[in-house]
Amino acid sequence: MQSDEKTNGERGAVENYPLDKADEPVDESVKDKEDTKENNRDKSKEKNKADKDKEKDSKKLSVELKAVKEELASMKKAKMEAEVALAELGDKHLRLAAEYDNYRRRSIKEREDAYCDAYGDALLKMLPMIDNFERAAQYTEPEKLADGVKLILRGLPDLYSSLGIEVFGEVGDVFDPTIHDAVMKSEDSTAEPGTITAVFQKGYKFGDKVLRYASVVVAGE
Repeated sequence: MQSDEKTNGERGAVENYPLDKADEPVDESVKDKEDTKENNRDKSKEKNKADKDKEKDSKKLSVELKAVKEELASMKKAKMEAEVALAELGDKHLRLAAEYDNYRRRSIKEREDAYCDAYGDALLKMLPMIDNFERAAQYTEPEKLADGVKLILRGLPDLYSSLGIEVFGEVGDVFDPTIHDAVMKSEDSTAEPGTITAVFQKGYKFGDKVLRYASVVVAGE
């Protein structure tokens, strides 16, 4: 009997001994709630991180968009300035073309006027000699006609001088191929070789320009 009581007493002592927390029965509903809270906290953290990343990306896009807008505005401004410069250049080109055309026309007219003035001045200086020829032609006597022609010819040097004309090609001159045209070779042994022995046509120069080469006969060696 004592043995049974003892046994029962020990069993009672075991049953009344406090259980460790790890050994306590787990309430599944409480655990689920904790898990839910933890999941919600994790989701909240993820959402906050996503919101921050989204906000960061939004700011970055906003800055990039602003930069693009500024660049676009700068390009539009440059385009407008280029169009204005192009229009001004076109106007300058048109004005320059018009000025050049006017200059070309003035130059042509000035050359024509200068030519007409020079031509008219030369003719004016020749008129007195023409008058003398007309007067000489009125003579019927051969001697008077010849005297009149000789008188006119004596005035030719003055006319040439007034017109700026130089006459060249005289007997005894040294042959110069730049102004003389040798049409024959003379066998005259008394003449100096390379000199002019006869002149068929005299030569004429105006400044440095040869108006007509002198046609001459040149003595050979």
